Amino acid sequence: MKISHIEHLGIAVNSLDEAIPYYESILGIKCYAIEEVRDQKVKTAFFQIGQTKIEL
Repeated sequence: MKISHIEHLGIAVNSLDEAIPYYESILGIKCYAIEEVRDQKVKTAFFQIGQTKIEL
């Protein structure tokens, strides 16, 4: 099987407040969504490059 693309990549970070501006700077794109996952007691931030989503 040949991999055609990566749909989703998750990166664990200690602080979204620090990580979002950092990744916006190095990726050159803006975070497009922040979601709260209540059952896991976390917030996640999303970036998209082409078809690939990056979740912090």
